[in-house]
Amino acid sequence: MNNLDNVYGILTANHQYITLMHEKDKIIAFEKGDLLFIFNFHPYQSFEHYRIGTKWASEHIIILDTDENRFDGKDRLRYGHSHYFPIIKDKWMNRANYIQLYIPSRTAIVLIAKENLSKYQQKEDDNSV
Repeated sequence: MNNLDNVYGILTANHQYITLMHEKDKIIAFEKGDLLFIFNFHPYQSFEHYRIGTKWASEHIIILDTDENRFDGKDRLRYGHSHYFPIIKDKWMNRANYIQLYIPSRTAIVLIAKENLSKYQQKEDDNSV
C-alpha cells in the first residue's frame, strides 16, 4: 500500500466518493484520487459480474489485488491485470458509468481508469507497485 501511495498519491488526493456499502454482500467500493477501491469482506461469498459504479468514462484495469500470488492468494484476478474491464455508460449507484467484474471473497481490488493511467505510467515503472 505504501508503494501505491508513492505512485498515485492517494493519501493526499482530494477526490473521494463512497460508491457502495452493501451490508448483505459485505462489499465496500469507493473512489480515492484517481483510483477505484473494492473490498469484499464476505467470509465465503464471491460475486461474478458484480456492478460497481464509477465516475470515469473509460475502461478500467486492476493495478493491485490481494488475491495475487505474491500475497499468497489464489491469483484468480490475473486476467484483469492485463485486460481492461469495459465501461458501461449507464448510471449506476449515483455514478455516470459502471464496470462489471468478479470479486472473490476476502479480497481487495484497486483499479484505475485508462484515462488516468498515462498520468502515472513513468512513476509506476519506477516504483513497481
